[in-house]
Amino acid sequence: MELGAVLAAVAGRGGAEAVEQVLSRYNEENRAVFRFDPADEEKRKRLCEEILSILEKDTKTSCQVACLEALRILSRDKKVLAPVTTKKNMQILIRLAKLDTMEDSLERVSEYPVIVEALKCLCNIIFNSAIAQKLSLELNLAAMLCNLLKKCKDQQFVDDIKCFDLRLLFLLSLLHTDIRSQLRQELHGVQVLIQALESSLSVRWTEEYKAAEDHDRPPLSLQETDCAIEALKALFNVTLDSWNVHSEGSSYREGLTPVLSLLTGCCRTHRNIRKFIKAQVLPPLRDVSNRPEVGTTVRNKLVRLMTHVDLGVKQIAAEFLFVLCKERVDTLLKYTGYGNAAGLLAARGLLAGGRGDHWYSDDEDTDTEEYKSAKPNINLITGHLEEPMPNPMDEMTEEQKEYEAMKLVNMFDKLSRDEFIKPMGVRPDGTMTPLEETVSRYHTNKQDSSDSD
Repeated sequence: MELGAVLAAVAGRGGAEAVEQVLSRYNEENRAVFRFDPADEEKRKRLCEEILSILEKDTKTSCQVACLEALRILSRDKKVLAPVTTKKNMQILIRLAKLDTMEDSLERVSEYPVIVEALKCLCNIIFNSAIAQKLSLELNLAAMLCNLLKKCKDQQFVDDIKCFDLRLLFLLSLLHTDIRSQLRQELHGVQVLIQALESSLSVRWTEEYKAAEDHDRPPLSLQETDCAIEALKALFNVTLDSWNVHSEGSSYREGLTPVLSLLTGCCRTHRNIRKFIKAQVLPPLRDVSNRPEVGTTVRNKLVRLMTHVDLGVKQIAAEFLFVLCKERVDTLLKYTGYGNAAGLLAARGLLAGGRGDHWYSDDEDTDTEEYKSAKPNINLITGHLEEPMPNPMDEMTEEQKEYEAMKLVNMFDKLSRDEFIKPMGVRPDGTMTPLEETVSRYHTNKQDSSDSD
């Protein structure tokens, strides 16, 4: 439909039904349009003004929705937002989004489409206009959004309202650092956003830090997923400046451990999440010339954390990598080396190999040609490629070999008697045990075998 005809119909005030019919047709034809003809810029500005003039008056709900849909499409163009970004017109949209009311609940379901479209318009306008961003501060829009979010807490059929409320909070906290501190302190935004996230995920707490598990619950709907994503994005912005990312051995525990715990839980229970994250963290090995802990990749950094002095950090980093490897010991060793993984394997009773307790899909990892060719020369302890070293015993006489062997035995014996070290063996179940027990079991088994013969 030609823009001039739309403008004439809207400006002509042919009645709410006529305006609604014309704008509905315009919306349908331009629903997917994001690039606009510069020649019609002035017409689009006038159309914005006429639409806001209609919205200022009390008109029926379906006409309001058509007007707001048209305004949302027009607000994709930054160049036509001048007539929209006035205090008066921003307040019109705020009123239609039910952001200026202090009522306890959203009672009229028929108004929900108007609220959603008004919030969508505000998202576009604030994202595309620096003037609108300043006005949002002046009008204290963040406080209004938090208030609306509280109203959505126990309401039904408000997922779209909550989603665009959260998206608007994300945009405000992204574009204005001052709003982050306001949300964090004055508006208790962290608590509000966490409650919105828990509501989207239907979280029920059995203890202070333990949520009830419901394995029979159906997957999240698309709306619930969108709400959770927007809440997490807003939470990231609000908490970004709340701790010093450059602080020291505590920043890891406070900042990294919760993130790795969440990722570990997600990867353990959701195959697609695990596959995506593994592709980022543990891509197929090609260059194995360096140790796994040497380098700047995410894998290198996580492997370094496997031997961190903080026990909590060390455990969760190792657990995260183990889950990415589908709790297969051989796959973990391929990416980390036996030395880095020994602590986790000892704690889990997997020093003899095997798999963890959780079940994972059977799709196999595919090794690259580079890894396959280098594999015979990879040191399993260090996890990197080593050139074959000459055997120092090749040129020794038998007497020299025996002397060096006895010298080594005496050294270990002295360290053991002085309790500097404790020689250990591995039980059949993969757990560690003092070496004497392992030797005793070996002799017992050998004797039983001889008796049976």
